[in-house]
Amino acid sequence: MLNSTIKILNAAKQCFYRHGFSATTISMISKYADVSRVTIHKQFCSKEQIFRKVIVHYNQELIEQTASIIACKQPCWTKVDSLLTQWGDEIFKEINDEIVRNDLIYSAKQYCREEILSMREVKCNLIEQILQQGIKNNEICLDKLAMTAYDVADLIEITFSGLVNTGRLENREKHITSLLKIYQVAAHT
Repeated sequence: MLNSTIKILNAAKQCFYRHGFSATTISMISKYADVSRVTIHKQFCSKEQIFRKVIVHYNQELIEQTASIIACKQPCWTKVDSLLTQWGDEIFKEINDEIVRNDLIYSAKQYCREEILSMREVKCNLIEQILQQGIKNNEICLDKLAMTAYDVADLIEITFSGLVNTGRLENREKHITSLLKIYQVAAHT
């Protein structure tokens, strides 16, 4: 990635997080990045494309961080719990201004739909991978559920996403643990 691209994305993230998507302009990003608007337009077609790239970059970092969780020698449900806890730190968590945060969430849903769906698929595959390993190690059995590991992973991810998207930060870890207890009991060997 070009140095100017990194500067632009870092500046854009600052602008979006401070002012929201709607209030951020290419001129503002240009000032924060200390690069010309022409340079920005050469690399990105629009503010929406920059925003999508910020979201994609965040998701890539999140997935890179999960590799150590998947590789560790812990029980299946401990790994899933660790993943969900890590993923529970949503992208806009550090924004205290509720208007800005809601603007960013709305804009992400509007402009980053494909990226969000792609990330959801990646998360399901990672959970499935852990569940498959749990089946292989005789930690879990999905026969009683008559579901595949992917079906269970998909259900865990969508339930978890619903929990995260409620915006309720209090007791989130407790809710994640309770959610996993239900799956753990259902898939007990």
